[in-house]
Amino acid sequence: MTPTGCVREEASAPSLAMLRRWQPWHSNSARFHLFGAPIDRLTQSEVVARAEGWIEERRFGRLICTLDTTALMRARWDINLGEAYQKADVVAADGIGLVWASRLLGCAISERVTGIDLMERLFCNAESYGHRVFLLGAAPGVIEKAKERLEQRYPKLQVSGTHHGYFGSDDEKDLIAKINMAKPDLLFVGMGVPLQETWLIKNREKLEVPVLMGVGGSFDVLAGLVRRAPMLWQNRGLEWLWRAICQPERLWRIRVIPLFLLQILFYKCASWTLNSV
Repeated sequence: MTPTGCVREEASAPSLAMLRRWQPWHSNSARFHLFGAPIDRLTQSEVVARAEGWIEERRFGRLICTLDTTALMRARWDINLGEAYQKADVVAADGIGLVWASRLLGCAISERVTGIDLMERLFCNAESYGHRVFLLGAAPGVIEKAKERLEQRYPKLQVSGTHHGYFGSDDEKDLIAKINMAKPDLLFVGMGVPLQETWLIKNREKLEVPVLMGVGGSFDVLAGLVRRAPMLWQNRGLEWLWRAICQPERLWRIRVIPLFLLQILFYKCASWTLNSV
């Protein structure tokens, strides 16, 4: 059975049916799939509402991922990362390129949901509702600084524990025990893509935590080591460019963005051509 997609089907057009077999996108009312990766059509408020529901219901191991263009392109060849996104409960579009592509392909995502802004919103809610949070990731010393600055901004926030991200497989059992003993409602893991996603998928059944979320390098921002882009850059979807300018070592990561844009344009042009036949 041919899956429902964004391209109108015509039984009399074999060339269009051929396109449907290799078209890299399709969607339904809840999710948009691009190059095999799911992207939820959710606003930031809707993601937060889901997280609050999981906490209230005490449903452990619910995973929130944020996906940007570089992570999407990596997931095309990194099987473990691609599987992590498939198994996540929420995959939010953290990348203006994904929002732009969804609109061009006729499967519009309503808004960009950045990981750090979503994390901040969850911190705010946690302070208001008395939820406990655990911070895992970053370098030794950095995560403690992030906790210190976080508690200054949110005085009533309960940070039930922290641990740096430099640990080996031999340490995992004790680390998971430490997390569970702290009884957090939300676990934020900042170890970068793809390590944080694959680690969370691997251990989600062992973690007695309702909400799990990968936050990349957000702890470095919280600790004051890295500065976020000015609001004007953020509003224009250029935060990725700001980070590349401020951190030249990240330039290699954005080299896939032109390729992504060219592929989207190619597939869209092919779709237009075959739909006009």
